Amino acid sequence: MKKLAVAWLVTVVLTLVGCGSNNSKQGNINGTWTAALSDTNFSFGTSLVVNSDGTLSVSQFSFSTSGQQ
Repeated sequence: MKKLAVAWLVTVVLTLVGCGSNNSKQGNINGTWTAALSDTNFSFGTSLVVNSDGTLSVSQFSFSTSGQQ
């Protein structure tokens, strides 16, 4: 159940990042992102690129676990 909740949360966050309607170009999120979730044995990594038309490309998305489940 925790895996499903974590996957859902990450999906929602990435969707919100990619669906912004503000056309201002502040900052640069292009690159490889990784995170370790606190108090869990889960981590994830992905590569994000903002395309010239403003859309977001996500690649190399992966989850990893450590320890006992």
